[in-house]
Amino acid sequence: MIETEKIFKYRIRLTKSSDSLPRAELRRMLCDSVAESGVKYAASKNWPKVALGPCSQDGEASISEYADICLKESVDVEELKLKLAPYISGGFKVEEIEEIPYSLCSLESLCEYAGYLLSPVDGETLKAMDNSKAEIEILHENGMRELKKARRLIYDIKSLGGNDVEIIVKLSTLRSFGLERILSALLGLEVGAVKLNRLRRALYWARSDGSLEPLRREKN
Repeated sequence: MIETEKIFKYRIRLTKSSDSLPRAELRRMLCDSVAESGVKYAASKNWPKVALGPCSQDGEASISEYADICLKESVDVEELKLKLAPYISGGFKVEEIEEIPYSLCSLESLCEYAGYLLSPVDGETLKAMDNSKAEIEILHENGMRELKKARRLIYDIKSLGGNDVEIIVKLSTLRSFGLERILSALLGLEVGAVKLNRLRRALYWARSDGSLEPLRREKN
Protein backbone atom coordinates (compact mmCIF):
# COMPACT_ATOMS: atom_id res chain seq x y z
CA MET A 1 0.00 0.00 0.00
CA ILE A 2 1.39 3.39 -1.03
CA GLU A 3 1.30 6.01 1.71
CA THR A 4 0.46 9.51 0.56
CA GLU A 5 1.55 12.62 2.39
CA LYS A 6 -1.27 14.26 4.33
CA ILE A 7 -1.90 17.86 3.36
CA PHE A 8 -3.74 20.43 5.47
CA LYS A 9 -5.57 23.24 3.67
CA TYR A 10 -6.30 26.68 5.12
CA ARG A 11 -8.47 29.44 3.67
CA ILE A 12 -7.26 32.96 4.32
CA ARG A 13 -9.39 36.09 4.17
CA LEU A 14 -7.49 39.32 3.61
CA THR A 15 -8.52 42.95 3.53
CA LYS A 16 -6.71 45.46 1.38
CA SER A 17 -6.04 49.19 1.33
CA SER A 18 -6.71 51.42 -1.67
CA ASP A 19 -3.02 51.38 -2.62
CA SER A 20 -2.46 47.63 -2.23
CA LEU A 21 -0.32 45.47 -4.50
CA PRO A 22 -1.74 44.68 -7.96
CA ARG A 23 -3.30 41.23 -8.19
CA ALA A 24 -0.42 39.95 -10.34
CA GLU A 25 1.89 40.37 -7.34
CA LEU A 26 -0.48 39.11 -4.64
CA ARG A 27 0.31 35.41 -5.09
CA ARG A 28 4.08 36.01 -4.95
CA MET A 29 3.67 38.04 -1.77
CA LEU A 30 1.61 35.25 -0.16
CA CYS A 31 4.13 32.58 -1.23
CA ASP A 32 6.97 34.61 0.28
CA SER A 33 4.95 35.15 3.48
CA VAL A 34 4.27 31.42 3.91
CA ALA A 35 7.93 30.58 3.29
CA GLU A 36 9.22 33.22 5.72
CA SER A 37 6.71 32.40 8.47
CA GLY A 38 8.48 29.13 9.36
CA VAL A 39 5.47 26.84 8.87
CA LYS A 40 6.01 23.51 7.09
CA TYR A 41 4.34 24.10 3.76
CA ALA A 42 3.43 21.80 0.88
CA ALA A 43 5.34 22.82 -2.23
CA SER A 44 4.59 23.04 -5.92
CA LYS A 45 7.67 23.55 -8.12
CA ASN A 46 9.61 24.57 -4.98
CA TRP A 47 7.06 27.30 -4.15
CA PRO A 48 4.55 27.15 -1.28
CA LYS A 49 1.27 25.80 -2.63
CA VAL A 50 -0.98 28.87 -2.73
CA ALA A 51 -4.21 29.23 -4.74
CA LEU A 52 -5.88 32.62 -5.07
CA GLY A 53 -9.61 33.13 -5.17
CA PRO A 54 -11.18 35.34 -7.85
CA CYS A 55 -9.36 38.65 -7.29
CA SER A 56 -10.88 42.09 -7.68
CA GLN A 57 -9.58 44.16 -10.57
CA ASP A 58 -6.65 46.54 -10.10
CA GLY A 59 -7.85 49.89 -8.81
CA GLU A 60 -11.09 48.33 -7.59
CA ALA A 61 -12.02 48.34 -3.91
CA SER A 62 -13.09 45.11 -2.23
CA ILE A 63 -14.13 44.07 1.25
CA SER A 64 -12.21 40.79 1.11
CA GLU A 65 -9.70 38.82 -0.96
CA TYR A 66 -9.24 35.07 -0.48
CA ALA A 67 -6.51 32.48 -0.87
CA ASP A 68 -5.95 28.82 0.06
CA ILE A 69 -2.59 27.59 1.35
CA CYS A 70 -1.48 23.99 1.90
CA LEU A 71 0.67 22.87 4.83
CA LYS A 72 2.38 19.62 5.80
CA GLU A 73 1.27 19.94 9.41
CA SER A 74 -1.88 20.89 11.27
CA VAL A 75 -1.60 24.33 12.85
CA ASP A 76 -4.03 26.14 15.12
CA VAL A 77 -5.64 28.88 13.02
CA GLU A 78 -4.84 31.65 15.51
CA GLU A 79 -1.23 30.49 15.70
CA LEU A 80 -1.03 30.42 11.92
CA LYS A 81 -2.46 33.93 11.75
CA LEU A 82 0.18 35.18 14.20
CA LYS A 83 2.96 33.51 12.20
CA LEU A 84 1.82 34.92 8.86
CA ALA A 85 0.76 38.43 9.91
CA PRO A 86 4.26 39.99 10.18
CA TYR A 87 5.09 38.95 6.61
CA ILE A 88 1.87 39.99 4.91
CA SER A 89 2.62 43.25 3.10
CA GLY A 90 1.65 45.38 0.12
CA GLY A 91 -1.41 46.92 1.74
CA PHE A 92 -2.96 43.58 2.74
CA LYS A 93 -3.91 42.34 6.20
CA VAL A 94 -4.92 38.86 7.42
CA GLU A 95 -8.43 39.02 8.89
CA GLU A 96 -9.45 35.38 9.26
CA ILE A 97 -8.09 31.89 8.67
CA GLU A 98 -10.08 28.66 8.70
CA GLU A 99 -9.04 25.06 8.13
CA ILE A 100 -11.01 23.41 5.34
CA PRO A 101 -11.08 19.87 3.90
CA TYR A 102 -8.26 19.30 1.44
CA SER A 103 -10.73 17.85 -1.06
CA LEU A 104 -12.83 21.03 -1.09
CA CYS A 105 -12.83 22.56 -4.57
CA SER A 106 -10.79 25.68 -5.30
CA LEU A 107 -12.19 29.15 -4.82
CA GLU A 108 -11.89 29.81 -8.55
CA SER A 109 -14.10 26.79 -9.25
CA LEU A 110 -16.54 27.46 -6.40
CA CYS A 111 -17.24 31.18 -6.84
CA GLU A 112 -19.26 31.99 -9.95
CA TYR A 113 -20.75 35.40 -9.08
CA ALA A 114 -19.65 38.71 -7.54
CA GLY A 115 -21.75 41.41 -5.92
CA TYR A 116 -20.83 45.09 -6.35
CA LEU A 117 -21.85 48.45 -4.97
CA LEU A 118 -21.59 51.01 -7.80
CA SER A 119 -21.82 54.80 -7.80
CA PRO A 120 -22.73 57.07 -9.50
CA VAL A 121 -25.21 55.33 -11.81
CA ASP A 122 -28.14 57.31 -13.24
CA GLY A 123 -31.35 55.68 -14.38
CA GLU A 124 -34.15 53.40 -13.27
CA THR A 125 -33.00 49.95 -12.24
CA LEU A 126 -36.52 48.53 -12.60
CA LYS A 127 -36.41 49.42 -16.29
CA ALA A 128 -33.05 47.68 -16.53
CA MET A 129 -34.46 44.54 -14.91
CA ASP A 130 -37.34 44.44 -17.41
CA ASN A 131 -35.29 45.35 -20.47
CA SER A 132 -34.96 42.13 -22.41
CA LYS A 133 -34.10 43.85 -25.70
CA ALA A 134 -30.83 45.65 -24.86
CA GLU A 135 -27.88 43.96 -26.55
CA ILE A 136 -24.08 43.99 -26.32
CA GLU A 137 -22.02 43.48 -29.44
CA ILE A 138 -19.10 41.06 -29.23
CA LEU A 139 -16.32 41.21 -31.81
CA HIS A 140 -14.51 37.86 -32.05
CA GLU A 141 -10.87 37.42 -33.05
CA ASN A 142 -11.90 36.02 -36.43
CA GLY A 143 -13.81 39.23 -37.19
CA MET A 144 -17.28 37.79 -36.60
CA ARG A 145 -19.75 39.92 -34.64
CA GLU A 146 -22.24 38.50 -32.13
CA LEU A 147 -25.05 40.15 -30.17
CA LYS A 148 -25.81 39.06 -26.59
CA LYS A 149 -28.82 40.04 -24.51
CA ALA A 150 -27.48 42.39 -21.81
CA ARG A 151 -30.12 41.47 -19.20
CA ARG A 152 -29.08 37.82 -19.26
CA LEU A 153 -25.56 38.77 -18.25
CA ILE A 154 -26.55 39.83 -14.73
CA TYR A 155 -28.18 37.89 -11.87
CA ASP A 156 -29.76 40.85 -10.07
CA ILE A 157 -29.62 44.64 -10.00
CA LYS A 158 -31.34 47.11 -7.67
CA SER A 159 -31.18 50.71 -6.56
CA LEU A 160 -30.08 51.48 -2.99
CA GLY A 161 -31.17 55.12 -3.19
CA GLY A 162 -29.43 58.16 -4.62
CA ASN A 163 -26.97 57.10 -7.32
CA ASP A 164 -25.98 53.85 -5.60
CA VAL A 165 -26.71 50.58 -7.38
CA GLU A 166 -26.14 47.01 -6.24
CA ILE A 167 -25.46 44.44 -8.95
CA ILE A 168 -24.69 40.71 -8.93
CA VAL A 169 -22.94 39.53 -12.07
CA LYS A 170 -21.37 36.29 -13.25
CA LEU A 171 -17.59 36.45 -13.01
CA SER A 172 -17.09 35.06 -16.52
CA THR A 173 -19.36 37.82 -17.83
CA LEU A 174 -17.45 40.45 -15.90
CA ARG A 175 -14.15 39.34 -17.42
CA SER A 176 -15.62 39.38 -20.92
CA PHE A 177 -17.48 42.69 -20.90
CA GLY A 178 -16.77 44.82 -17.82
CA LEU A 179 -19.41 46.44 -15.63
CA GLU A 180 -19.44 49.78 -17.45
CA ARG A 181 -20.29 48.15 -20.77
CA ILE A 182 -23.06 46.03 -19.26
CA LEU A 183 -24.62 49.04 -17.50
CA SER A 184 -24.41 51.20 -20.62
CA ALA A 185 -26.28 48.57 -22.65
CA LEU A 186 -29.23 48.37 -20.24
CA LEU A 187 -32.10 50.75 -20.96
CA GLY A 188 -32.35 53.68 -18.53
CA LEU A 189 -28.91 53.20 -17.00
CA GLU A 190 -26.04 55.52 -17.81
CA VAL A 191 -22.57 55.60 -16.31
CA GLY A 192 -21.79 59.26 -15.69
CA ALA A 193 -18.75 61.15 -16.91
CA VAL A 194 -17.34 60.85 -13.41
CA LYS A 195 -15.30 57.74 -12.61
CA LEU A 196 -17.48 54.80 -11.56
CA ASN A 197 -16.71 53.81 -7.97
CA ARG A 198 -16.76 50.02 -7.64
CA LEU A 199 -16.75 48.12 -4.35
CA ARG A 200 -16.83 44.32 -4.57
CA ARG A 201 -18.87 43.36 -1.54
CA ALA A 202 -19.19 39.59 -1.85
CA LEU A 203 -18.44 36.44 -3.81
CA TYR A 204 -21.20 33.87 -4.35
CA TRP A 205 -21.53 30.21 -5.26
CA ALA A 206 -24.61 28.79 -6.94
CA ARG A 207 -26.81 26.13 -5.34
CA SER A 208 -28.34 23.35 -7.42
CA ASP A 209 -31.69 25.23 -7.45
CA GLY A 210 -30.04 28.32 -8.97
CA SER A 211 -30.09 30.42 -5.77
CA LEU A 212 -26.88 32.08 -4.63
CA GLU A 213 -25.04 31.69 -1.34
CA PRO A 214 -22.36 34.21 -0.29
CA LEU A 215 -18.90 32.81 0.38
CA ARG A 216 -18.96 34.87 3.53
CA ARG A 217 -21.64 37.15 4.93
CA GLU A 218 -19.95 40.55 5.11
CA LYS A 219 -20.84 42.97 7.86
CA ASN A 220 -20.28 46.13 5.77
